[in-house]
Amino acid sequence: MSLVSSGGGRAGEQPKSQEDILSEQIRSGLSELRRPTDGLFLSGLSAGLDIGFGPALMAIVLTLADFSFASELNKELLMAFAYSVGFVLVVLGRSELFTEHTTLAVLPVLDRQASVRELGRLWSVVYAGNLVGATLFAGFFVLVGPAVGVVEPQAFAELSTSLVEHEWFVVVGAGVLAGWLMGLLSWLVAAA
Repeated sequence: MSLVSSGGGRAGEQPKSQEDILSEQIRSGLSELRRPTDGLFLSGLSAGLDIGFGPALMAIVLTLADFSFASELNKELLMAFAYSVGFVLVVLGRSELFTEHTTLAVLPVLDRQASVRELGRLWSVVYAGNLVGATLFAGFFVLVGPAVGVVEPQAFAELSTSLVEHEWFVVVGAGVLAGWLMGLLSWLVAAA
């Protein structure tokens, strides 16, 4: 039986084994854990700025689109696609988003090649950078968006209300799912 991929890889190329992908993920996690603090923070700051484009596009869509013709499901799907733009920018820009490290950086710790303290440093620096970047983007967009006429202030209220009306365990659960999804994305990129 041949292990050669019939459609996903180059002709004659063996697909990566799970062990190879795991080794690559552990090396990548170790590399991130050992990055200098200032580099981690700047990359986290960049991701925080980049991720802001998703909610900004959502607010623009809420302002400019006429949803009278669409069902609520169509509106939600369009908003979900708009939100994903920020994640695409983060992935393409290879900046550090906290949710990616909830799984990737844990692997070297589980493999006993890194300490929990190193993981805590990575998480806190990247999370702080993400928060600062997202806050800067939000502050800038709240001032500029309405001034240039691409977004109405009530769009911000509609977006934020839909996010904060959930119970705490729903928000935590959504965060866990986001981390899982980013970890899966990282695994799939390594597998490709």
